Amino acid sequence: MPPRHSGKTTCLTALTGRINSEGEYYALYCSLASLSGINDRKEAMGAIVGQINKRLLSNDVDELRKLAYAFDSRHNMADADVRVQGLFNDLCLALDRELVVFFDEADCIGEDPLNLVPGPDQGRL
Repeated sequence: MPPRHSGKTTCLTALTGRINSEGEYYALYCSLASLSGINDRKEAMGAIVGQINKRLLSNDVDELRKLAYAFDSRHNMADADVRVQGLFNDLCLALDRELVVFFDEADCIGEDPLNLVPGPDQGRL
């Protein structure tokens, strides 16, 4: 595990800004530090969707900012296992370029809630 305070967050935010400024891809930085201690998968997925929407809303890129909360109601009642995956599917379909997402502090959440690999009957992300 990388040591604390080694510049990971600074690096990720700088990389996000650089990718967005180059204009070939969209990039989104999303810290999960505030979700520390959440162990319930359904609660974690809802909290992650909330964090993604907050980061979209505060983004410097208009195309990303205008999508904040656009798909929230569609995924509010979704199964916990597909909530984040569905949000990203919708975001990517709405964008004209590929989306790169950097999750920071994902280890704050217990029980591996970021295991978003779809099962055989769910298709591909």
